[in-house]
Amino acid sequence: MNNLAPMRCAIYARYSTDMQRSASIEDQARRCREYAARQQGHIIVEDYVRYDKATTGATLNNRQGLMSLIEAAEAGSNHCRIASSADSINALNCRRLSS
Repeated sequence: MNNLAPMRCAIYARYSTDMQRSASIEDQARRCREYAARQQGHIIVEDYVRYDKATTGATLNNRQGLMSLIEAAEAGSNHCRIASSADSINALNCRRLSS
């Protein structure tokens, strides 16, 4: 039996208008939820499910979903971040976050 506290996880999904359709956000979130379900002790914190629709991944400009996720992570509101693509969440890798 595992007595560890659950790992609070956030989800981030993004699509760009020139490469994907809006339904891809739901597909990405579903894959992230499925991944979390397979991990022992991972729970998705619904307050930290963030999306950026029709935005480029080239900059942080206009990526309000990602920026609020970064702020929440820095405040310690979640323990892990899950994205279906490293490209979607690359900005998190560029910042030092508490784990």
